[in-house]
Amino acid sequence: MNTQSKRISRRSFLGSGAATILGTGFGLAVTGCSMKSASEQVIPEPNEDSKAVEEPKIKEYRTLGKTGWKVSDISFGNATMQDPAILEYAIDRGINYVDTARQYYDMEVVIGKIFPAKRDKLFVTTKLMPELITADVTVDEIATAIEESLKRLNTDYIDCCLIHSVGDPGLGDLTRIENPNIYKAFENAKRDGKIRFWGASSHGPKMIKDFTWLVENTDIDMIMPGMNLMTKGIEPVIAKARKEDVAVVAMKSLSAARKIVQSQYMKDAK
Repeated sequence: MNTQSKRISRRSFLGSGAATILGTGFGLAVTGCSMKSASEQVIPEPNEDSKAVEEPKIKEYRTLGKTGWKVSDISFGNATMQDPAILEYAIDRGINYVDTARQYYDMEVVIGKIFPAKRDKLFVTTKLMPELITADVTVDEIATAIEESLKRLNTDYIDCCLIHSVGDPGLGDLTRIENPNIYKAFENAKRDGKIRFWGASSHGPKMIKDFTWLVENTDIDMIMPGMNLMTKGIEPVIAKARKEDVAVVAMKSLSAARKIVQSQYMKDAK
């Protein structure tokens, strides 16, 4: 990719959907995570005389639970990304965590276009199809799904493979994640170097129950709950995860962001 094609204006970046970066995958290292309250934060006054614009970049990195990965405080999730230059733009500014899923159209394939060249710069999380995880799914079926994602991502390993949409009554009850074949498949994939860690994601109504079961009964490495100012009752799950050094990544942290009219922030972009 030539230098000209990698240049993305603020207008193009927002318009391409990269403004949803926070929507999936705001990295919260549960261990050693310190966050300032609104009253403690200092917001500088704008300097109208200054022509210089600070280059956007990551401010800090936090340990992602037992994975040990130092994850950027803002990470990248975009279900409809079509241009890998958007992700390269984010990488150049310090983002090192990208979240995708098999069901996110062709995002796995788009990410794979920058590999293997950029593979060591990213912690890649992908999610299995929600319908795959059932009370009778086999070890081989899960292994096949992992192989498909590896091929689409153009890589020989996935940093973290997630069970997608636990806690969704439309997909079944707790018995769907009590199936031991799921964890045997992940164990095999870890042994063979095809995945490094595994976890689960959800913004379903029963997610607290399912996450609690997973943290208490398995060796899960990461949970990705839908978590924002409107989320209620998640605190006990976060406490259990902290105790077990299970990484927590907030999904849907800007749940209502899709309702924002972005044009109002783009009018003076060049």
